[in-house]
Amino acid sequence: MRRLTAQLRRDTAVPAALPAPKAKQVASWILTPPGDLADGDRDALAQITARCAELDATGDLVREFAGMLCHRRGERLESWPAGPRPARSAN
Repeated sequence: MRRLTAQLRRDTAVPAALPAPKAKQVASWILTPPGDLADGDRDALAQITARCAELDATGDLVREFAGMLCHRRGERLESWPAGPRPARSAN
């Protein structure tokens, strides 16, 4: 009985969930241009932001701010943080 029970436990054991990435790693993913992220990092960021609306909004704000800096659109700065968020495509 003991052997059968041990076998049953091994066969039905739920694998441990992967640990959540550290905040510093997530911040690095958010601050890195999406085209510069490795595929695995891009997927991990997508999973994290799908579970947390605040992180998703943070990523959107960072990308918008980076766009203003890169394209010298400082006139948009005052309305930037409170402005309407564009709808994101479901990639």
